[in-house]
Amino acid sequence: MPADVLLGPRPKLPNVHTNRVDPRGIASSIRAADGEAMTTFFQAWRRRQAEQQAAEWDEERDDARRAVREVPPWIRSDVSRVIETLIDGADSELQAALAELWRLLEGDPGLRDRFARLRVVEDAVEFLNRPGAKEAD
Repeated sequence: MPADVLLGPRPKLPNVHTNRVDPRGIASSIRAADGEAMTTFFQAWRRRQAEQQAAEWDEERDDARRAVREVPPWIRSDVSRVIETLIDGADSELQAALAELWRLLEGDPGLRDRFARLRVVEDAVEFLNRPGAKEAD
């Protein structure tokens, strides 16, 4: 500002304490966010969330496959097949796969408890217990 211009009691500052109405009709004293920057931010956030979810799913699958290695050799291939069905099988196959898993593990309560705590098994049980799951078959 030039030295010969007097300052008044209220200097004119751009966009300070002025209410504006955005295109939606909402009064706001702040400017709208940069749409392109926000879009880029949310795309990066969604991508990070998707990558994190995929990593969690991979870890859950690996946990289930590691648990199969703890099963006695004479039922290992059957338990492995059932676990793969729970991981990648159709929704209509879940109930039979769970029933077979419990039948295979009925002789060993420790293994049965171990498998019951697996996220893959918990998800299948939760899916089958939700309302309307029986009608989807």
